[in-house]
Amino acid sequence: MGVSEFKAEDQFRKVMGICCLFFVLGAVLFAFVPDTMVAILNWIGHLFSKRSVAPIISKIPVDNYWATFYGDMPKFEGLAQLPSHGMYVALAVAYMVMIATICGAIFYDPKRYGLYAPLVILGKLASSLTGLGLYLWSYPYFVNLIVFITDFPIALIILFFYLRARSSLTAATPSA
Repeated sequence: MGVSEFKAEDQFRKVMGICCLFFVLGAVLFAFVPDTMVAILNWIGHLFSKRSVAPIISKIPVDNYWATFYGDMPKFEGLAQLPSHGMYVALAVAYMVMIATICGAIFYDPKRYGLYAPLVILGKLASSLTGLGLYLWSYPYFVNLIVFITDFPIALIILFFYLRARSSLTAATPSA
């Protein structure tokens, strides 16, 4: 392995280690303070447009939720409170833990686990394009746009360093 291949692999390893730390932090924040994260992003989004403020679902009554998002309100007995973002939090935490684990494994041994990087790239591309799609066609909230603003560049950065290091990673992989 040449010096440039070693350097590219080392840079890829470091990028994946940094991503692992960020994704662990994301999992912790999604798990313990999801409403606070939405509130902070709303505050930032409000600086640009009052329209980009997303409702914190767990804080609004069910009848207001239905009237806001669906127009016609079904008949509820009394004023029920919506549950927190439970399903979304569970999915977000699970996703962040999964990609943090992959990034951590690649950081630990890029030759052995480096070929799993496309899974992280695909996940980040999927989440970024979903966030952009939600922002453009469904809910024009800053929280949806920030998913695209953060995840798309992460996918491109990982792709760049993966492609640079790929030749040294595949050269070390035994063929069957």
